[in-house]
Amino acid sequence: MKNKVEIRTAKREEFDEAAKVMLEAYTEYSSVLSPEDWEGYASRIIDVPSRASESDLIIAKRVNVIVGAVTFFPILENRTLMIWPPDWTGVRLVAVAPQNRREGLGRMLIAECIKRSREQGAVAVGLHSNKFMEAGVKMYENIGFVRAEEFDIKPNPKFTVMAFKFDLLNQE
Repeated sequence: MKNKVEIRTAKREEFDEAAKVMLEAYTEYSSVLSPEDWEGYASRIIDVPSRASESDLIIAKRVNVIVGAVTFFPILENRTLMIWPPDWTGVRLVAVAPQNRREGLGRMLIAECIKRSREQGAVAVGLHSNKFMEAGVKMYENIGFVRAEEFDIKPNPKFTVMAFKFDLLNQE
């Protein structure tokens, strides 16, 4: 791996740079969605400030450049942005800059979310993904996430956003 990677919570002044990396990472899916759906999804991806009150933006930084990011939702009493049970944490928008893929950065970001979840006493970590996000789904399954269909989201009859769970009580 090239140079040391720093994994930490982003400072507010790093939100824009992280948002650009997140959008760049997800742009490959723009052709899978309709133009209207992609436009809406892209605007939600880059709207880091709207998630900041309920989440932590965790970044992977190498040589002063953000190369990856993930939105981590800790255990909170009054959540509005996540559907998980109150004793679960949540993960959204795991993103690695395309030029930095296959370096283990996604795994490092997820490992940090799992570590923080354990520190909070959560019983599980939840995340959503899609069939067309094949590399991400494979990574989540290799880490130990399993399908949690009861938390799937069906925005329309032809489309399912798949839920995954990492059981913190039964995995090391």
